[in-house]
Amino acid sequence: MIIYVTTHKLKPDAYSVSTIIDEMITRGIKVKFYDISFDDIRTKPLPHMIYVCHPMLSWMASLYYELESKGVVVLSDINSSLIASDKWLSYKALSSANIKTPITQLISKNEIPDVGWPCIIKPTCRWSSQGATLVSNIKELPNAYLNASKYKNNQVIAQEYLNYMNNLVIVANTIGKDVFSVYMSIGRGGFMSAVDEYDRAVIPMIKPPNDIINIAKEVIQNIPISISRMEMMITPDGPSIIDINSGGARAWLDVCSQKNSAKYLLDHLLEKYEDIIANRKYS
Repeated sequence: MIIYVTTHKLKPDAYSVSTIIDEMITRGIKVKFYDISFDDIRTKPLPHMIYVCHPMLSWMASLYYELESKGVVVLSDINSSLIASDKWLSYKALSSANIKTPITQLISKNEIPDVGWPCIIKPTCRWSSQGATLVSNIKELPNAYLNASKYKNNQVIAQEYLNYMNNLVIVANTIGKDVFSVYMSIGRGGFMSAVDEYDRAVIPMIKPPNDIINIAKEVIQNIPISISRMEMMITPDGPSIIDINSGGARAWLDVCSQKNSAKYLLDHLLEKYEDIIANRKYS
């Protein structure tokens, strides 16, 4: 088998790429690199190939759509990317499946949210807490809305503020229909529930509690997301999903699971790749 792999000009995560490609070579798969840029995706015909990239780029849903439409297999498919990249879509998907998550409301300018005080005002499609503000009262709303609405192609949401156990976040990583690893992550110590990639303590949970595993399985059984990093907080009513990303820090997956995630991710990629080739779903 010869597989064309594209990674280069799209700036993938080096660890993710190298480990998956190493796994390909170990299995006797011949790899040919095919460099493409963002412009190439939209203007050039592409061979069937695998896009080996860190699936953290879930916010690039339009890129994934372009890639998939041309027969390029990506780790994080378009459904996963759309749900994970838009926090309003994430909330609707979780709440419609009756999975516990902070109350979230789509708001317009000068609209008073009905999610309780304090609350978080933020854009629907940003990452790493960009444009997010913790708001304690109505007087703080205008500036918070302005901060959240400055990004193009974004709506603004108000979200219930959860603050339990000093912002301790439990992270469950899933691949396909399996919960791959779980760890505790202590973030920046600020108000945001999002995990800061570069400023945290990570504690593997070798035997996570059943309620953590169960809610993670509930998500992947009810929501079409193929690879995910679910962030949750433990509340008096049980775990609450505070964020879903269609990816995760690959190094943490390996450290916390004590397994080689490249094997599982490559299996996931090859299953999709072989399905596309067999059925010629794309032109």
